Amino acid sequence: MSYVVPARHVEVDESASGEVVGDWHSVYEDLYRPELESPEFGRDFRGWHSSYDGDVIPVEEMEQWRRATVDRILELEPRRVLEIGVGSGLLLSQIAPECDSYWGTDFSEPAITRLSGEVKQVPGLSERVTLRVQAADDVSGLPGGFFDTIVVNSVVQYFPSEAYLSAVLDKALDLLAPAARSSSATSGTTVSERCSTPLCRSPRPTATYRCRRCAR
Repeated sequence: MSYVVPARHVEVDESASGEVVGDWHSVYEDLYRPELESPEFGRDFRGWHSSYDGDVIPVEEMEQWRRATVDRILELEPRRVLEIGVGSGLLLSQIAPECDSYWGTDFSEPAITRLSGEVKQVPGLSERVTLRVQAADDVSGLPGGFFDTIVVNSVVQYFPSEAYLSAVLDKALDLLAPAARSSSATSGTTVSERCSTPLCRSPRPTATYRCRRCAR
């Protein structure tokens, strides 16, 4: 009899991780090309396909998923939000109007360019929204200790490794104000917490994340 068990320590090939991020970057650069016509602001569900059969996920199901995600985040009563992987603004369009400040980052320049133009068309929204082109593990230029809510919504599955995810969460920790909130979504499930040490048990698909402060 034999058993298959997960390895506790896995060597991460940084070059391979970079290739994975680069491949996804190319996909989304193509998806958000400026010459392509896009749906109205807040309804751009392009690129969402079933992992089971590869078919496009029906808009009705995407709307239901978004509503559940938005409701869960708004339960936290966020005022200063950072969304890592803002994409086409599916969440931003629903949450930013309820906030004082909403920052969104994405590694796709065409996505940020398009979203910036759409935000400017909504009265009163551009004053509270800041959009930046940068990868999930790049926090340069983001205000430390400022945000009360950080959202990582359905982008974790594109991260190249567990180590990359850990790095993203550790860096995000420094951006949160004391006793702030965290909201992370994986495979369409949003989990939110309130604690004095944010992100200390932020859920992942196969493991429980412990922030570096709690590990001390």
